[in-house]
Amino acid sequence: MRDLYKLAEIYRPYSTGTINALLHVRSAGHYVTGPGWSDGCVRKEFLELFWCVRGEGEFHRGETSWILKPGEVCFYFPGELHDIRRRTPVWEYYWLTIDGANLPELIARFQLPRSGRYAGICPVELFENLMQEIRSCSRRGEFGAGAEAYKILSLAMAGSDTANRELCDAFQALVRERYRDSGLSVAEISRELRVHRSTLHRAVSAHFGCSPQEFLISCRIQHALRLLYHTRDRVQEIAEATGFHDQNYFARMVRQRLGKSPSALRKERGSFRGRQEPADGSL
Repeated sequence: MRDLYKLAEIYRPYSTGTINALLHVRSAGHYVTGPGWSDGCVRKEFLELFWCVRGEGEFHRGETSWILKPGEVCFYFPGELHDIRRRTPVWEYYWLTIDGANLPELIARFQLPRSGRYAGICPVELFENLMQEIRSCSRRGEFGAGAEAYKILSLAMAGSDTANRELCDAFQALVRERYRDSGLSVAEISRELRVHRSTLHRAVSAHFGCSPQEFLISCRIQHALRLLYHTRDRVQEIAEATGFHDQNYFARMVRQRLGKSPSALRKERGSFRGRQEPADGSL
């Protein structure tokens, strides 16, 4: 009976990965569970990711348990007991499993949590692409499956906050429109959007994964790099054109993020070498 609720389920046709890659996808699937569905308690030696689409599921790990709700993701780590139960009349979710020698590093680098965390709408297209790659039964497909799984993991850990989506969209639009204005600050943005600065910080940090100040600086640097690489403008002119009130501050921010001064980056790129500038980015 329970197989009636498995809309998709695909497994790699060999026990271990055949490619030299950091990420090896073992299997993936799409389940819609209903009355009569159950999943056995089995210890599994690979990483499992679950992304809830609708309804709720209940996960157990020893004496710990959590509820997985729509838009949330959770994980079982290698060696843990797989113990899942449907909590609502209908529960739909996508899942994937990953194995290989690099799992400990993968878990540590992504800082994967076991219990549920909100990640946003399930990236159905990525899961479908992943399953299609596994179906190809080829080395190319194995690489492709790893690429899709990496995207899914990245989205799962990037997070999202739909409750503040409108505020974050307004924040992003304002920064994109006015980043050239050196007077634009987080305090000014908060006033214009009519929200408290702490409210803006929480919303932006949850949605984008960085503070409003970091987002603003990154946007300015992104546009500054384009001018640095593709124009003959002096470093001071580029700093002024991208909202940095001081050339030295601009150079310091670039060096902190990219490890080199603006002039060194331009020289390394090989663009417009005719105009000489001091190596430290000052004039």
